[in-house]
Amino acid sequence: MNFTTIKTTLLGIGLLLGLAACDGHPTITPRTTAPPGATAEYFESRASDGRTIRLTSGLAFALECRDQKNKPCGFDGSKIEDTEIATVRKAYADLDQQLVQNYAAQQTSYRNRTVFVIVGKKVGTTKLHLVTGYGDKDITIEVVAPK
Repeated sequence: MNFTTIKTTLLGIGLLLGLAACDGHPTITPRTTAPPGATAEYFESRASDGRTIRLTSGLAFALECRDQKNKPCGFDGSKIEDTEIATVRKAYADLDQQLVQNYAAQQTSYRNRTVFVIVGKKVGTTKLHLVTGYGDKDITIEVVAPK
């Protein structure tokens, strides 16, 4: 790849992220991976407005969240429908702080990035009601058996 191709690709990714942050949806990014033989996956369908987290029972899966204004999610009030299948916890990760700019007020600040951890307890399906601070989102949680 040459510099122009890389620059064009980065601009395209930035535009897509900017559009994702503007359409009222939180941006969720996986921050951990599964060990060999286990599953930790995040799926998102803009066409159906559906989101799914799939993980192996016994596994913890960390995901970062930014609200529709690209600010770290609040999580206060987030909950799992069936806590026998999975649990959710707010967590702290060793990530660089996130730059937050308010162009109208001509302000720039840095905030801690927010992470939540889903722990798969037993095989089954439930819902996570994610409260971001600027809009809520329901996410399907699928806990699968180890391979």
